[in-house]
Amino acid sequence: FGAAYSCFDNGISFLRKKHWKEHYTLSLELFNLAAKCALTNGDIVSLELLSQQVLRESQSFEDKLNLLYFETCALAYSSRLAKSIEKGLDILSKLGIEVQGTNVEARVQETKDLLSAHTDDEILNSKQMTDPTMIIAMKFLGKLETGMTLIMPKSVPYVTFKIIELSLTHGMSPVTPIG
Repeated sequence: FGAAYSCFDNGISFLRKKHWKEHYTLSLELFNLAAKCALTNGDIVSLELLSQQVLRESQSFEDKLNLLYFETCALAYSSRLAKSIEKGLDILSKLGIEVQGTNVEARVQETKDLLSAHTDDEILNSKQMTDPTMIIAMKFLGKLETGMTLIMPKSVPYVTFKIIELSLTHGMSPVTPIG
């Protein structure tokens, strides 16, 4: 990923001063891809620098989601799992997706009821998730499930329920099997 990062970094260096205004989509894509490579390379400093620009220049909250996801991953990878979970829950809340609850048994029963309302064939033949916001929300949920399993195991059923609920409502994603 070092070579890929170098290519994206070179692409960014060729952008003109007003690139966020004149070539917004290209700029956003280059910065997102460079940030993803920086995360993969463990280059947290570059990730933070790229994130700052995207978070400052983004035209919508949805445009910030990829970078926010990368930042959440970086927190988890740098042994700040609690902070990563907190940030993930906050972002999901801003998307209108509430994960926390008070009664685990009730959530487990809701999940069973939700699943029993569908046949195996209906679930197996479910459509693929296409809404980009829901796809990234599922990535956040998948990251939360993994992190919560380690430090907040009693909260995992809430995440599992939400993954199943969103999958049945919006379609299946690569994160669906985690639920």
